[in-house]
Amino acid sequence: ENIHKTDAEVLNGLINKVGFHNNKTKYIKQTVEKLVNEFDGDIPPTAEEMIKLPGIGPKMAYIIENVAFGVSTGIGVDTHMHRIFNDLKW
Repeated sequence: ENIHKTDAEVLNGLINKVGFHNNKTKYIKQTVEKLVNEFDGDIPPTAEEMIKLPGIGPKMAYIIENVAFGVSTGIGVDTHMHRIFNDLKW
């Protein structure tokens, strides 16, 4: 609710040292709007639903799902690790 009420410029100023902070501010505000309106302010219970939120990709969705719900429907793998695994023929 606090982020929902926070002005985008203020939020952007709070995260301005983070890479791509302008895009992240936009995604955070869009995601919070959806969470408030579609999920009663909570996070969706599945990675599949989380991936539909702005700025949430599979890696983050699987990590959130595991930490928040103790469920693992996938593995949050960074793109660089994926490349290494392919090179190793795993």
